[in-house]
Amino acid sequence: MWFTKEERIGLLLIGISMLAGGLLLNKKEEGDLAKLKNAALEGLTKDVSEENVKVLKRKLNLNTASFDELTRVPGIGPKTALLILERRERKKFANIDELKEIKGIGDKKLEKIKEYVEVR
Repeated sequence: MWFTKEERIGLLLIGISMLAGGLLLNKKEEGDLAKLKNAALEGLTKDVSEENVKVLKRKLNLNTASFDELTRVPGIGPKTALLILERRERKKFANIDELKEIKGIGDKKLEKIKEYVEVR
């Protein structure tokens, strides 16, 4: 089946329109996904409020504390909490100073964390 010149031009225009529409729709979805991702990351990295700190009525045991409990401690965010849990799976903590083995925890941060955690 052969198409006339006008029909080929029409089909070409339809194809170009469909391609342009698909590209625009894809770009919009990428923007929406980026916004959603940024909102999720912002929610994970927010500083711990004083209200959350008050929930910690007693010191947390590093060898039994959950991810949620660890992230309530000032100075421990989601990434650090995961690193603590991974280290704990390999070897239980014998003392608080072993937290310095965790990437991102130095002397200064350890001093801040010490008042909220203990090793039992």
